[in-house]
Amino acid sequence: FLKKDVITPVLNLRDVADEITKGNLNKKVDIHGPDEITELAAAFNSMTDSIKKTIELEKELAVSREERKNEKLTTIGLLASRIAHDVRNPLSVIKNSVELLEVQSMKRNDENEKKKFVRLNRAITRMTNHLDSVMEFVRIKPLKLESASMYGIVKSVVQSTQKPENITIDLPTNDSHIVCDASALEVVFANLMLNSIEAIGG
Repeated sequence: FLKKDVITPVLNLRDVADEITKGNLNKKVDIHGPDEITELAAAFNSMTDSIKKTIELEKELAVSREERKNEKLTTIGLLASRIAHDVRNPLSVIKNSVELLEVQSMKRNDENEKKKFVRLNRAITRMTNHLDSVMEFVRIKPLKLESASMYGIVKSVVQSTQKPENITIDLPTNDSHIVCDASALEVVFANLMLNSIEAIGG
């Protein structure tokens, strides 16, 4: 009597509990036996169902949060794209104005002016690349991969980066050629240099 009505149901309850701890929430306890055992089995099954529903709800909430996050990122991307588009027009005006001034300055043949125009044109090119990067945030565009000089990329960035007089940037003496998008890497190195300069402070 004890084995049939008490011990066997309790052992069954223990086995089901072991399965549940392993993640098998579909396992159920057979409801039979004395009233106390039946009530215990029913309560155990009810608890298992509650845990299962809670986990399913958490998964749904996680998916919902991810969807909202994606919606926010999409909105931010579209807004950034709009801003980049609006900035591109005045940047084109600046570029054209610089080109006109550069043509006029050729008559003076001033080396300092030539260097300034080189820095200006490089800065405009970098800003254009920044804008292109923002525009690419909401659309997929393949990289322009080609063999490029790492020294040439870094040197170009250094020459067009405005920095305090008390900060020096030592260029490497060696060089390596890699297959990359040179314009995209210039943006990366420019950001690294500007962040480093700001981090140095005084």
